[in-house]
Amino acid sequence: RASIILRIKKPESYLKLNPKGEVPTLVIDGKILTESGLVNEFLEHKFTSGTKLLPDSSLDRADIRLFLKQFQPIIKAIYVLLKGQDR
Repeated sequence: RASIILRIKKPESYLKLNPKGEVPTLVIDGKILTESGLVNEFLEHKFTSGTKLLPDSSLDRADIRLFLKQFQPIIKAIYVLLKGQDR
């Protein structure tokens, strides 16, 4: 387990895994996952014990993914803003 603070320069070892330097990054059996949605879905499928992140219905999952996609530019802008505070 490793914690990397959002606003610090990432170590070279991290940038080798994720050249964009974004978080999260998860390495499982040599496979690198770098997008939060992918990481969340992987963890849900691997370790689900009770409450799920996404509903069972394909239509409901699609609705949630569409909703999240609409907010990606806002989340990205906040990330860039916070990252820039370090300068």
